[in-house]
Amino acid sequence: MPRLLCTPPNSPKRSHRVLKVRQERLFRWRCDILIAATALVAAMPLVHHNPRDFETIRMAIETSPERFPTLGPLNLVSVLRLAV
Repeated sequence: MPRLLCTPPNSPKRSHRVLKVRQERLFRWRCDILIAATALVAAMPLVHHNPRDFETIRMAIETSPERFPTLGPLNLVSVLRLAV
């Protein structure tokens, strides 16, 4: 079965920080997928603080709409836009 989404994003490499453990990154990635799926199924915008968390999911849906025929685009709304 082909993968619907690409692999989880890698954490940035910073010399002053300890890199996150792979298991923790995978757990966060799975949580992001559940959050995005909930927003898509409910046809609601997804309010986020960090767009990089959901950009990969949004791009997968936009570049391969035939894989997700019943879903519309993932509408991302920044928390900063709401604060104004």
